[in-house]
Amino acid sequence: MNKTKGFICVIISAFIFGFTPILGKLTYSGGSNAIMLVFLRNFMSLPIIYAILKYKKISLKVTKEEFKKLFILSIFSTILTALLLYGSYSFISVGMATTVHYVYPILVALVLVIFFKEKISRIKVFSLIISFAGVLLFFDGDVSSSFVGLFIAFASGISYGMALIYMDKSGLKDYYPLLVTFYTCVFAAIVLFLIAVISGRFTVSLTGDAWLYSFIVSIMTSVIAISFMQIGVRNIGPTTTAILCMFEPITSVLLGIVLLDEAISFKSISACVLILSAVLILSIFKEKT
Repeated sequence: MNKTKGFICVIISAFIFGFTPILGKLTYSGGSNAIMLVFLRNFMSLPIIYAILKYKKISLKVTKEEFKKLFILSIFSTILTALLLYGSYSFISVGMATTVHYVYPILVALVLVIFFKEKISRIKVFSLIISFAGVLLFFDGDVSSSFVGLFIAFASGISYGMALIYMDKSGLKDYYPLLVTFYTCVFAAIVLFLIAVISGRFTVSLTGDAWLYSFIVSIMTSVIAISFMQIGVRNIGPTTTAILCMFEPITSVLLGIVLLDEAISFKSISACVLILSAVLILSIFKEKT
């Protein structure tokens, strides 16, 4: 395993995932919606991924067993996580939803220790604690939030955590990343198209900017970020990957300040410092994690 490569790939992936919600938010004012955005994110990336696989001469043939594994992964990583997280925004604030969603590193660590009898180093435990404390500082304190929203956001964290574990334990982490991405995008595009049509959320009446932002989100997430995440899981494992993914809320906060003129508080700065400290600790002691 190349741990340095894994660390770099996960941090880049987290940065992209933290940046694209800003573009996604901009598509809503151009006539889009959450379901349509997630559908386009998967659908628009398919021709590019297919072209890359053909250029690399990577066969698209998979066995029935591999087909099932890829479908299961797409359900957790690409469909449920996005729909649940975006859905929670209808009930609670984005800040609170993000906070609750980011319980998944804790869940990943607990599942691996309890069910797979894996050992977790003291460094990982310490990094997990301080990074999670950092995420809690993003909590906006909205006591009037809906229990339904909290439950949905928590479910999105469970879904994403299970995706990381499943990728590791199913053996899919050893597959060519873009091949895995291609099939998960195919499955997600089909399922989300049906959901969009049935729910009445399917629309092509988007502004030019909304189409452009949707395309950028698609390439950055479905082609680059997801593939880099798979490389990360393969090289540093699901627990460390989950911890490093906490770099994502930092990106959202900082870029929100720069691009959307959002306010910054001492709590936000403290959260960034704690999460960056956790990332730094993992990087320095990576050989022991």
